[in-house]
Amino acid sequence: MGFRFRFETLLKVRKIREDLALQDFSKAQRLLNDLENLKNLKGSQMAEIRKQLMDRMDAGLKPFEVESYHAYLTRLKAEIEQMETLIIQAGRQLEIKRQELLKAKKEFKAIDRLREIDAERFLKREQKLDMRFMDELAIQRYGSRQ
Repeated sequence: MGFRFRFETLLKVRKIREDLALQDFSKAQRLLNDLENLKNLKGSQMAEIRKQLMDRMDAGLKPFEVESYHAYLTRLKAEIEQMETLIIQAGRQLEIKRQELLKAKKEFKAIDRLREIDAERFLKREQKLDMRFMDELAIQRYGSRQ
């Protein structure tokens, strides 16, 4: 009869929880990276628009065009500030998901270690039984020769 871990179901449940926590962590990490990329994109758009504005000012620019550039730059600045707020929130959420992942990993490791210990005990017990059986065979052979 082979080794059967008595808490196999619990081990599977803990592994599933760890996998789900890893997926949640990955989603939070992806969201944070996407927000940072979007913020960088908005920042480069803002720099490009400022450069465009300076180039057009040298060539001559009408007042209503300056006003539209200013409005667009103001909106980009507001969007960047909003992105910064969202990045801070996403960073907090990422830290929460990281803690949940670490907790799930720790719980899985504890049950997995218990399984390893039980497997070692099983093997030792099986070796002991095998040795007893071999000893009995040797005793019977010795006894039958005499």
